[in-house]
Parts: sequence; structure tokens; C-alpha cells
Amino acid sequence: MLTLEGRTCVFAGGSGAIAHEALRTMLSAGMNVVLLSHRPESCAALQEEFRSLKGELVSYSNQLPDEEVYAEVKKRFGSLDVFLSKTGILKTPVPFEQLDTDQLVRELGMQVGSVSRHIQNILPYLKESKAGRIVLFSTIGSLNGYEKENMIDSVCKGAVNSLVYCLAREFASYGITVNCIAFSGMLQDHPGEGLDPESEIDDIPLKRSGSSADFAAALEYLLSR
Repeated sequence: MLTLEGRTCVFAGGSGAIAHEALRTMLSAGMNVVLLSHRPESCAALQEEFRSLKGELVSYSNQLPDEEVYAEVKKRFGSLDVFLSKTGILKTPVPFEQLDTDQLVRELGMQVGSVSRHIQNILPYLKESKAGRIVLFSTIGSLNGYEKENMIDSVCKGAVNSLVYCLAREFASYGITVNCIAFSGMLQDHPGEGLDPESEIDDIPLKRSGSSADFAAALEYLLSR
């Protein structure tokens, strides 16, 4: 089992409720976490809340050039060991006839194209790490076409699944693991935004939404192995 202490994680889209306990877990263990976000107020609140924990939490705008951010992070902490990307908010489902194909193309660009660019730019640093880790995020609908999730999300996350398989094979020779967490049925990341998890309760055997603690446990396992 690997320790999280002293390692540095770049987390794109980690300022919401789903990742809250994961941040606490990583920071408590002594991992430094860099948030890439377009929500400066949320990041500032998290930095204040977790100020006393062992690891350091910093944030950067996700509009800044990747190369600039990663070079600064490497200089500040000495390494970049983990890349996480939880981009995109789950949308309310609509019938296929009403699917916005322009939105589909935009979402593919953000959830697959942009994430791929981030990984290309951080890869040289992960290769230098003693325990490089990449974890991306997907949905149940991407695996089985679950009708209570938006088809755009399912199609985009299906592409993310394929990306994970491809990268896992290619990066294995560098000692970098690539995994994916399907976070369907989780609590809402930001209040009033995205798919209401209560709509999925009847289809969940435990009859409850996944919690931030559930998410943290899964993520800690993947980063520690």
C-alpha cells in the first residue's frame, strides 16, 4: 500500500460536494492538492476549511495554460504524482429526438478532448513520479445506456471509458496506473445543478445516494495501490 504523504495531486473539477471528503482524506494524509476550477469562491472556502490539515490545498483557474500551471506546481511541491478529472455536470435526460447535437460535440470536446490535453501536458511529470496515478470519472449510463441519465453524458463518458482502457495499456510501461470511477447515483455536486440523484434511488439496491465519503473511499483505494 502506498502512502499519500508528500505526493501532489492535480484535481480538475474537484471543488464540489462529491469530492469534499476525498479532499479531506488526501489532505489529512499529507497529500498536497491542486484544484483546477472555474469556481474561485468554492475553492477559497475549501482552502479555509482545510487550512489546518497536514497537506496543502491550492487552486488555479482552469483557464490558465496547463504548461504554466504544472511547471509552477512542480516548482512549489517538487513533484506531480496524481491527475484526477471530474469534469462535467450530469444533465437531466431528454428523448433522443430532442438531443442537442451541437451540445454533444461541445461536451465531447470538454470531457474527452480537454481531458486528453491535460494528460498530455502532465504526462512528463507523472513519468518522473515513483507512483504516477490517473483517475477519470464516468457514469453507469456509459456502460448500459441507463435511461435516467442524459444520453449526451452517457456517450461522452463512454468515450472516457475507452480513453481509460487505452491509456492504461500504454502507460503501464511507465508504472502509471489509469482507472475510472462511475459516480452515478451520487449526491448533487453543486446545489440545484445537474441531475437530481433522487431520480435514481429506486434503481439502487441500497436505496440511497452515494455519499462524499463513499467517493473518498474509492479514490483513496485507487491512489494507494
